[in-house]
Amino acid sequence: MAIITKSFLDLTGLTTYDTAIKEWANSVNQLGFKTALTDANGNYLYLYVKSNAILGTDTPDATIALGSGELADKLDALASVCGATWDSTEGEYVISLDASFDAGTDTIVEALNELKGQINILNGSDSTSGSVAKTVKDAIDALDVTEFPIAEVDLSGVVTIHGIKENNGAVAVGTNITNDIVLEEIATTGAAADVSIVDAGGYITATDVEGALQELASAASGGVASKTIYVTDNSAGQSDYAKVYKIWQGAHAPDAVTDPATLIGTINIPKDKVLQDASIVDITYDDGSLYDGLTDVTELIVGSGTATEADAGKYLKMEMQNVTDPLYVNLQVFVDVYTVESGASEIQLALSNHEFSASVVSIDGAKIVYKTETSAGAGDGETVKAALTRLDGSDSTTGSVAKKIKDAIEALDTSSDVDIATYEAGTSGAADVITLTGSLQEVNGVISAGSGDTITLSTITTAQINSLFS
Repeated sequence: MAIITKSFLDLTGLTTYDTAIKEWANSVNQLGFKTALTDANGNYLYLYVKSNAILGTDTPDATIALGSGELADKLDALASVCGATWDSTEGEYVISLDASFDAGTDTIVEALNELKGQINILNGSDSTSGSVAKTVKDAIDALDVTEFPIAEVDLSGVVTIHGIKENNGAVAVGTNITNDIVLEEIATTGAAADVSIVDAGGYITATDVEGALQELASAASGGVASKTIYVTDNSAGQSDYAKVYKIWQGAHAPDAVTDPATLIGTINIPKDKVLQDASIVDITYDDGSLYDGLTDVTELIVGSGTATEADAGKYLKMEMQNVTDPLYVNLQVFVDVYTVESGASEIQLALSNHEFSASVVSIDGAKIVYKTETSAGAGDGETVKAALTRLDGSDSTTGSVAKKIKDAIEALDTSSDVDIATYEAGTSGAADVITLTGSLQEVNGVISAGSGDTITLSTITTAQINSLFS
């Protein structure tokens, strides 16, 4: 980073210069005469460096005899001292000044006045065009930018919080996506389908709360397998009974031993009776007649009473040797009768044709796990309701969106003021120095001095001014 040094003239230096230029103008170093007088006869021209000199009282610094060639020599010598040359074309003396002066400035007095005017402009206020103060103020004002958002929400509800950057002094939205903070759509939708689950035990196929609820409802509804009743002959390998029949509930497979079914009953047939045949029959009810081809089946099923519609259903029909009437076993007694509660607030069950179905009414977010505990009893788990409450919290709530935005903005503060100009007073005749920072930069949201060229403004010292007159 280069340092560009520029000298400037302040009021103190200008005062020194003013004093010195006056002393020089009124000394022998300046052969510009201030007073010209003639003697009483008009034969001599007396020239005085002193202004308002008095004839006869003050001693002239030069005497020119009028009417002789001495006057021309004196004028040429005076012009030489003043740096003037004779323009034979125009018939006058002219002074050549530096090209930086205005075109109309062609005398020493006009040049001095122009220099003083330029110095006054440099020392002007921050509203004076061309002044140092206004140049600094305009440079600072140019750093202003129009207010811009640093967070956005896309059509899917995802919230993205961007970083900021600085370019040529202007702060804008950052383009480095690694600095972005992304909040998933649950932050705006609150939908169960947007809440993921961990399922550490591997019991659920779905990856979100909505899918898990549907799986649970489907599992709770059961199926044909959960309502299937069948009987197996387990007589082989035993000697206590003539026949042993087991009644199962669940999915039916060829090998009952490996079935996922539940054993709900066992029928042991004593050896003193011989079972010729057994089958499961459907007994239907219609005006008191049971359609199985027997006239006395009603009495056999209900005893001396009268059959009703409730007696209809599946029966185990057993035909015994030497027994005229078969035996009927009501298989419905082996099946539990289920009812469902109506008006449930969260999961509503329904029972139709021995099949359960379930529908989700409304589930409190406090019962849905958003984040499981790292270990049993750790207490660091969180429900969906708690997560939403935290995310919707104020800017003082840990983990809330508002606090994350607030913290991100506060993190942009610089640890201390960034100097854009410093002043160091000179001592023992040394120059006062004003250093202007060449540029500002922003790194991770923090503004600091950049790598631009530094500009140093130094006052013109008294020694420098005095050297002009040496």
